[in-house]
Amino acid sequence: MIVKRGDLFPDVEAIVKDENGNVVNTTGATILFTMRAARNTSYRPVQAAAGVVVNGPLGKIGYNWISGDTEIAAGTYEGEFKVSGLVGGPYRVPTDGYVTIVVEERLSTSA
Repeated sequence: MIVKRGDLFPDVEAIVKDENGNVVNTTGATILFTMRAARNTSYRPVQAAAGVVVNGPLGKIGYNWISGDTEIAAGTYEGEFKVSGLVGGPYRVPTDGYVTIVVEERLSTSA
């Protein structure tokens, strides 16, 4: 996904699936989101922040940016959700790799 530096949209979203590729109902789950810099994995501008269940029956989860989350250096970041409170959990989503988040520099410095 791509977001401009300082913007709060689009939200980060993912679908939770089990080991067989079936959608997992996330209704009632607890969602945490962490994002780190791809080239400096110790830099984590978002650490275990509360996420949301976007559509439980469809397994859709997300994270809504808050002020300051994307007011960071332009570059590539890696995101991961931790989904707890479900049978067979906790789950790390995605289970293979990370959500790739590209923060692009904005052209205008005014609001």
